[in-house]
Amino acid sequence: MSSNVMLETVSHRTILVPLDGSRLAECVLPHVRSLIRPGTTRLHLCSVLTTGLGDRTVALMTTYPPGMQLSATALARAELQLEVYLREVAAHLRERGASVQHHIRRGNPAEEVLNYAYEIQADLIVMSTHGYSGASRWVYGSVASRVLRGAPCPVLLIRPGEADFLQ
Repeated sequence: MSSNVMLETVSHRTILVPLDGSRLAECVLPHVRSLIRPGTTRLHLCSVLTTGLGDRTVALMTTYPPGMQLSATALARAELQLEVYLREVAAHLRERGASVQHHIRRGNPAEEVLNYAYEIQADLIVMSTHGYSGASRWVYGSVASRVLRGAPCPVLLIRPGEADFLQ
């Protein structure tokens, strides 16, 4: 069997696409569009809202009245922006014939992407590497690397091209 035939027979029905709203993360979208099989493909777009603070700190901030207003307002505003963003991306992907759902989670991005992949029984995860290397990768950690190590399915990592960094 030639490799071309093998590629044509591989069909991923449930695909998880983590997006954070950045152009670097969106570099995966052309690849996702090429994977869509109308009437068959189910896409799950996922954004993870992270405060950068530990759960205990957020709990303390949101239980004390002054912190509650500030934290709840900021989180609600961020969640609304993500909702609008994901709806727009979903609409474009539906035009290609995919069934598209979107979901916003809160917490650690890598953990939440992995948890969601298990919940939806993803056949494939398609995500950007964001191009970090060296010290930046060590400082920021690599969500893609963590997802790759813990994923219940194949992971297609797309490294952004130079043009993606310039936009």
